[in-house]
Amino acid sequence: MGLLFEKRKQESSKPFKVINYIMIAILLLLLFITILNDFNSIYVGTLFIFLGGSFFIDAIENFLNKEQKKFIINLGLAIILFVSTSSFLLN
Repeated sequence: MGLLFEKRKQESSKPFKVINYIMIAILLLLLFITILNDFNSIYVGTLFIFLGGSFFIDAIENFLNKEQKKFIINLGLAIILFVSTSSFLLN
């Protein structure tokens, strides 16, 4: 189906699963707070920081599992989100 939807060679280890579940909970909470506060730029920037952090953690996991293409994609998305955060937080 494509690079992002193919089966993984190895399943995620337990610490990475726990970190991903915690990040999902934080992201859902931040999304809810952002919607309640009419998409205030500080909340959107914070949401982008945590989303970039989630992609960065996935990139670390892919690097440890020696999945080079997924590592590059996740690292690139993390960098894009971290750079775009500056447009929200430095208004």
